[in-house]
Formats: sequence, C-alpha cells, structure tokens
Amino acid sequence: MTWSEGLALASQSYTAEWALDSTFTSMTAPSGSTTTSRARANGTVTGAITESAYFYTTYAVDPIDMVRFIIANDGTSVMKDAFFGVSADYLDTYLYMGASYALTSGCSMDATTPTACAMVFDVVVASGYTNNSDVAECTTTVSYGGGDCDPDDAGLALFEAINSMRLATATWSNYIDVDHADTLITSSNSLAITAPAGMTNAQVTAGESGSMTLIRGTSNVTTAKDAIAAATDLAELEWEGGLAMAAFDQATYLASATELSSVGSGDSSFADRVAVYGTAGNDSTEILHGSDNTPTWVVLDMLIDDKDSTNVSRNALLSSAVSQAGVMGTANETFTTVYVAALDSSFAASDSFACVAVTVVTEVEAATALVAATSAAFAAALLM
Repeated sequence: MTWSEGLALASQSYTAEWALDSTFTSMTAPSGSTTTSRARANGTVTGAITESAYFYTTYAVDPIDMVRFIIANDGTSVMKDAFFGVSADYLDTYLYMGASYALTSGCSMDATTPTACAMVFDVVVASGYTNNSDVAECTTTVSYGGGDCDPDDAGLALFEAINSMRLATATWSNYIDVDHADTLITSSNSLAITAPAGMTNAQVTAGESGSMTLIRGTSNVTTAKDAIAAATDLAELEWEGGLAMAAFDQATYLASATELSSVGSGDSSFADRVAVYGTAGNDSTEILHGSDNTPTWVVLDMLIDDKDSTNVSRNALLSSAVSQAGVMGTANETFTTVYVAALDSSFAASDSFACVAVTVVTEVEAATALVAATSAAFAAALLM
C-alpha cells in the first residue's frame, strides 16, 4: 500500500468540512463533494476507489484506535478487506491510500482536565492513483546517523513503542488496568497476570495467551498503571547516536549471554561505554531486557519493572527530563532477542564522534501537514 498525497488531500477535504459541521455522516459532504470528486480534484483515479469514515468521541488521538476501527467497525468490511483481505477480490487490488482525521471545531483535549472531543477518521483507498503535477509530495527523510548508529529492526521497533507510550500514557495505563475495557491482561491471583491475546511474538502468531509470574505481585502492576497515567505531557525521545553506540556495544556483548548483565566487554560499565562516545548527562540510564515479547509487551515489562524495587526502568521511561535514547537489539539463543536501551537527558557527543542525533527533514506544504502527520501515526500503528 503506497501513501498518496492526492488521496490524503481528498480525505482532508472531507474531514475539514466535517469539523465545521459534525452533523453529517454521509460520504457525500454538504458541499456536494463525493469520494470520486474529491479524489479527482487532486489527481487521476485508475480502477476502483472506496472511502470509509469513522465517527467517535475520544479523549486522545490514538492511531491504534484507528486501525481497530478498520479491522472491526466497518459495517461492510470493505476497508478491512482492502487492507488485509487475501481473496481474489482484494489481494493486490487496492494499492494506494490516503487518510486524515479532524476534531470538531473549537474542541481541544486537555490531559489535566480530561475533555472528550467528537472526531472523524477518514480513509480512502484506490487501485491506482496519480497525483496532479501541482500536488506537493510528502518527502520525509529520517537519518539515524548511518552505519552502526542506525538501529536494527528490533531496536527500532522498541524505540518506536517507547515513544508511542510516552505520547499516549493514558491509553497505555489502560493496558495493565484489569478493570478497564481496553485492558490487555486478566489476573486470577496476586502473583501473576495473563494476557489473553499473548505476550510473545510466537503466542500472538499462534493465537495463544501468555502469562507473567510476578515477584512484586499485582499491587506493583497497579502502581505501575497509576504511574503511567500520571506521567502526562511527555515528549518523544530523540535518537542519539552516541547512546545508540553504547547500546550497540552491550547488545553485541550479550548476543551469546545466558543471563543479562550491565557488565560488558573488558568488565566495562555502562558509564564506561557511554564515555567512549561522549559525556553523560544527569539522567544516564541503561535498561536491559531479553525475551520474544512483542514491542508493546517489552515496554510494559519495563514499566512494570517487576524485579527492581527501585523502579529504575519505569522512572526513566516516564521521566519528563529524559529526552534522548539509543536502542539496539540482538538475536540471542537463550532469550530470543536481547534489547539494550540507553537513555539520558543531556548527553553530549565527543567532537570526534562521527554519528549525529536523528534529523528529520520534512518538505510539506501547509495544506498537507495534517495528513502527513496522520500518515506517520497510522503507518506506525499498522506495523505494531
């Protein structure tokens, strides 16, 4: 599925009109525009085209909710099949997409005093689509520094999951709240939790449940849930090449390990490894994890922090002071995957260090800024 700026603009045209008049739900807007006419305003449609809009009230804009609507809430199942169907009617049929969302005009979500807003999420898919020549392309380039400073697939997935959590702590706290409708867990005793949908990649693939035996008990899970919910207004962590290299060194050392330790090659400490690439800040923290868990459950495990009564991992991940990260993963026979996350607030790379922090260059006209943001959030949710 290829993101199409023209289809995204078509989608934005619909959601912008709805934001000003949230009384309509038809795909024919009050202005008279239709799915086809909106798409043709920005390009040329080839073959089939379809559009779905989802209307709901929410306290947070969550891309995971958007994917859930596509999977479960499309009454005709057309959009679900367009993305995930493998029958002859859908496989390789819809190859281009655009999407956008909007809140009702004047409504603003407030984390301090929870405020719900009416929202629309709109998706357009087409078999073929060519942008008009005057449609600006969303040319976003992300660099993690190059070479060994670039994250491996496992490390990148965890880095993105950590940032997803920091931007949606209210949603993530619900994941380990047994009394919430969006919970991922159940518990029949005080020393274990069960995830009916699975914790590990293997369990999720097989459709099996997973469980976690607890040292500190379910009361600590509740404490973690409350801490996540209380950590509001957190910012995304920025990728820092020097921290990534420190994480890479320890991940490489632990590739054949049968137990996790912060002691590395040559008996190096985390501070030693960071010092090779620069000067640590006041919040320099290393988090180790080994499992086949999905990225979501790696983060949740770090937040529950069951084996550490001082909650080092939880405190670092939920700290408003922490702003930098480097996360690496490596295959391991004992653990399946070992993850090393190096976090800090003011790490400064040495002058001789070649890699740089993540840089994001976005060349998007104002009209497409919103839909570009939707693209990134929606694509990330699809990959989870």
